[in-house]
Amino acid sequence: MHDRLERLRRKLALTSDLDDRADLEAAIRALEREAATSASDPATLGAGHGGANVGDVAGGDIIKTDDIGGIGIAIGPGARSTVFQLFFTTAGIDDPSDEQRELVAAYLARLIQRCDRLRLSGAVRRERRDAGAPLTLSQVYVTLAAETWEPVREAERDEAFAADLATGNPDEVLPEAARRVVELHREGDQAARRQRGGKPRFLLERPLLLTEALSRRKQLVLLGGPGSGKSSFLRYLGVALAQPEQATLPSGWGAERLLPLYASLGAFAAWTQQQPVAALDGPGLWRYLLTTAQEYGLEGLDGPLKRAFRKGGLLLLLDGLDEVADPALRVGVARAVAALAAEGGYLAVTCRVRSFVGAVAEPFSPWGVPVTLAPFSLGQMRHFVQAWYARSAERGAIDHGEAAERVAELTDRLAKLPSLRDLGQTPLLLTIITILHYYEGKLPEDRADLYEDLVQLLLTRWTQQRREAGAPPALIDELKADKTLGGLKEFHLRNTLEFLAYRAHQESPASDGRGLLDRHRVRGAFQDLFADFEIGPGPAAEKAERVLRNLEEESGLLLPEGGDLYGLPHLSYEEYLAGCYLSRQADFHSRAYGHWQADPGRWREVIFLALGRMVRGEGREVAAGWLEFLLAPAHGERVRDSIELQRAAFFAGECLAEMGGKSALIGAKTVALPKLWTSLAAGLGQVVEGDALPATDRVQAGVWLGELGDPRPGVCNLPPSMVELPGGSFVIGSTTEEAEAAGRAYEQFYLQRGDQKTAKRARQWPTDEINRSALTLAPFAIGRYPVTNAQYQQFVEAGGYDPQADWWDEPARTWLARDDAATEGLEQWQRRERKDQPEFWGDETFGHARRNYPVVGISWYEASAFCRWLTQHLHDGYDYLLPSEAEWEYAARGLTRRIYPWGNDKLDPERASYDQTYGFTTLAVGCFPRGATPEGMLDMAGSVWEWTRSTFRPYPYDPADGREDGADPAQKRFTLRGGSWYDRSITLRAAYRDLNTPDHHVQIVGFRLARRPPRVKK
Repeated sequence: MHDRLERLRRKLALTSDLDDRADLEAAIRALEREAATSASDPATLGAGHGGANVGDVAGGDIIKTDDIGGIGIAIGPGARSTVFQLFFTTAGIDDPSDEQRELVAAYLARLIQRCDRLRLSGAVRRERRDAGAPLTLSQVYVTLAAETWEPVREAERDEAFAADLATGNPDEVLPEAARRVVELHREGDQAARRQRGGKPRFLLERPLLLTEALSRRKQLVLLGGPGSGKSSFLRYLGVALAQPEQATLPSGWGAERLLPLYASLGAFAAWTQQQPVAALDGPGLWRYLLTTAQEYGLEGLDGPLKRAFRKGGLLLLLDGLDEVADPALRVGVARAVAALAAEGGYLAVTCRVRSFVGAVAEPFSPWGVPVTLAPFSLGQMRHFVQAWYARSAERGAIDHGEAAERVAELTDRLAKLPSLRDLGQTPLLLTIITILHYYEGKLPEDRADLYEDLVQLLLTRWTQQRREAGAPPALIDELKADKTLGGLKEFHLRNTLEFLAYRAHQESPASDGRGLLDRHRVRGAFQDLFADFEIGPGPAAEKAERVLRNLEEESGLLLPEGGDLYGLPHLSYEEYLAGCYLSRQADFHSRAYGHWQADPGRWREVIFLALGRMVRGEGREVAAGWLEFLLAPAHGERVRDSIELQRAAFFAGECLAEMGGKSALIGAKTVALPKLWTSLAAGLGQVVEGDALPATDRVQAGVWLGELGDPRPGVCNLPPSMVELPGGSFVIGSTTEEAEAAGRAYEQFYLQRGDQKTAKRARQWPTDEINRSALTLAPFAIGRYPVTNAQYQQFVEAGGYDPQADWWDEPARTWLARDDAATEGLEQWQRRERKDQPEFWGDETFGHARRNYPVVGISWYEASAFCRWLTQHLHDGYDYLLPSEAEWEYAARGLTRRIYPWGNDKLDPERASYDQTYGFTTLAVGCFPRGATPEGMLDMAGSVWEWTRSTFRPYPYDPADGREDGADPAQKRFTLRGGSWYDRSITLRAAYRDLNTPDHHVQIVGFRLARRPPRVKK
């Protein structure tokens, strides 16, 4: 024990990282108490760890503690407890000794203390009624979910279905109980549709919990933005699994109770740089993890730990890949993690979305698509606020009646104020909202304002608002008691703190991303401030020490990190205050651009927050000039290439969104705003259909482009952009061998998902593609993109749904006049006497506000009517119509009969939108240039299913057999092609066929135009 203490003390002297120092100090205190306890009672082992004690009690007892509000794990000598028997079994230890059990129990207690911290809770807990133990993560944690949704059950819309939806409202419940509905469009299940007579069925879905995703896949990359809850999830899961085995496992956790091992990848990266031999590989990462485990009490278990990992008894929680600042080092860490994971154990990695690209993401490709954290729903916000106030009331910090009133007030504001609710979607910002409401009752509605208010609370208002007798004066009043500082203002202290935050952010980041400053630099900055007031060096140094003491002991805005190092309490505050400093610099444009170019991942948030401060003050002109600077084709004599311009245009879009949109710059005079918006839209158009940025960025650029006004020809305006095709002899469909291969692939697809019933049917789906006969196609043109909402809106506004208009034929008028078939039987879906717009037209996700998105919810009747209207409206000598099935497949496959529109290369999310990869939504047209056909058509795989004018009939395909005449459509099923954003990857082969009734209209179906010269009248 003495040797272990000495080793930990030596490491503490060399460690500057906050979490590492705190953990080492806790471990040292625990061992010191253990030594003292053992001296008086050799039968007792005290693990310490903030009150998580291990003593001579029954194995697995839970001990409540006061100083951290956590849970301890207790096991006594001689007790044959089942504490983490899975770990011992997989580690190859069939009959663990008492000492081994005690080591594991002590380690788990220390892990709980390390991971259960809620740092922001402690930062402002010095209010007179709140001097007790701070809140812990596990006390306020709410279940986190991925952006992906999972099927619950399939059904028709009936009363039971409606009841499930009502009780699963995401605005009220946590993700495990949340529900949503989507109309089902099954892949290839034509027979089932025919048996139902085309009657729609619906799929009830729920969010995928992060615990489910990890326990199913074993190895997982978890992505999210700043403050999205990535680290909180890992730490909470570690705490939950570290509890006694009688405790309930986290919701959705489908694996057994694994032994958790939590580590910072930022700390690992720093450790590798101090090693005498190369350590940036899988074995090096394992050595680091073993070192970490030993420091927290798992000595002598190196071999068992590795065996347990390989055999599924150990869970590695590796946090913060993005916190490795050096890009090359980050790639090396990613490869080291992937190499270690190849041994097959449970492993989770977190990373910011923006940092997980290129060579960093490549090593993880065998793991499958990363899981992205979903924003907090209103239901999650409600539960978090309720938990915060409930725990505060339990600790006596607030009485229960007032807590209930506060909960009702804050949750009501979150529900009614969209701007506040948008902020609350980020767990970190929701925590700040709750803290401010808890202490002040104030509810700022902007991110920069949130940080500003909390900084002000910590810096100056804290002591001013304390009411108890004898409270010390505010810091500014204490300093100004010396008449030599009569001119001292709050902003003097604030400006100095901002300067220090900026300098800290320029330092190499610690494991949690913060930069640390030595005491000499911190004290020197304040000493320089006071020297400017022309007081002597001695008094200046004394007052600097007084400020330092206040920031450390009273406000908590500057925290000692050990070894004479200081840091801000959270990376977000460092970023905000650094942004405040940056916003005041005369050379903001060049300075900010230099930071962004050198390390965009580290400086984006700082620049965003600087701009947010500008547009709320006097910096609107500088902010507008910044966008103009980003979009400039040249900086001085340096002409910027296409890649740099695309990156800069995307960053300009991000900056504008962070400022609050175009309205934030209204009133700027030094920049011509109309010209700026035109320039930004042009730049974003190049991003969307360019190749410099990944698809996730192009998708986001498409959103901004739609809001600005998409200038791409034929996207939001008419005539549509068309591609001329020469026609010729073409063999539609698949050979027998191709169909059989596709059937086997479909079968394997469903077998891998455990759906044997569908797998058996799926093998037969491609048989309707088999064909050997060629057909001849006349020259025609086809749309470069699917028809967009903006284009369809011209039809709506031109009286498109007037049933007397001659673009509606009699079958279509009959359909138009009757009730929407999808709404039968439920009062919740109101019947309409007559349609006057497509389904989902007013939906914020799919509707007309998304101008450059494909129009969806379109029936075959509506698509055909639009074509006839467009022919009359444009009057350009052409007939516009839906493509035939043969024309569509020829356009997608060409004479070479490509597997996919782009060729035979493998399908991936860079080429198409499918399987909800980009969320529950369509996307702006043209976001996947890598998925374009050689002739230039875009989005022919994924995005939306596209109607054709052809009836679904067997091959061989004969255009003259009536399948293209459109007669008696109500009695027919029409062919759809292309797959959609919602459907599985197996539907995106260009030969894949699907069908539905002409009145079918859901959020995954749209259409594309074909064009041919008008027929010559005889």
